[in-house]
Amino acid sequence: MRSSEMYGKLSASGADDTTLSPPVAASERSAPKATARASALAITIALEHFTAIMADVALSDDRILADADPRFAAVWRWHAIEETEHKAVAYDVYREVTGDGWGAYLRRVRIMLLITIGFWIDVVRYHLRLVHADGALGDVPGWWRLFRFHWVNPGGMRRVWRLWLEYFRPGFHPWQRDNRRYVEAWKAAYAARGAAPA
Repeated sequence: MRSSEMYGKLSASGADDTTLSPPVAASERSAPKATARASALAITIALEHFTAIMADVALSDDRILADADPRFAAVWRWHAIEETEHKAVAYDVYREVTGDGWGAYLRRVRIMLLITIGFWIDVVRYHLRLVHADGALGDVPGWWRLFRFHWVNPGGMRRVWRLWLEYFRPGFHPWQRDNRRYVEAWKAAYAARGAAPA
C-alpha cells in the first residue's frame, strides 16, 4: 500500500484532512507579498530548523520509531533523511540575502519565537482532532503513555528543545551539527536492499 493511501485512511476515520493543512503553509505562500524578502526567508529557516531537529532526533534514536508500523517507519525515516539533506539550503540563502549582522540575527530569532508559538499551537490542535476522531479524548492512560514517550522514555521532546536552543546562538549554522552519517547510512542501506529501510 502506498504511503498516501495509508495516510488517506485518516479521512475514513473521521479526520477531515483539509482541516489538517497547516495554516503556516498559507502564511509561507503569502509572506513574500506581505513582508520583506528577508522576513519571508526567516519564516522558512525557522520552520526548516524545526523539521531538521525533529529529523535528527528520529534518526539518532531507534526507539522513536521502534513500535511504528514498518511501512510508516520507512516513510518517516525517508522524510527525516530528506529534511536532513537540505537543512541548510534556505539558511544559506538567508545569509546571502541579509548578511551576518545583528539585524539579520535579531530578525531570525524574533521570527523563530513567533513561529514556535504558532507551530506548537497547530501541532496540539491537529493532535486533538486526530485523537477526537479516534474517540480517545478521554483515554487518560493513553495521554500518560504519550507524555512518557515524549518526555521520559525515549524522551525525544527533551532533545528537540535542547536542539531548538542552538538556533539562538549568534554564529549558528545548521551544519554545525554534522549528521550526514545518517544520510550516508540510509543511502547505503537503500542501495543494498533496493528499497527504503524500515
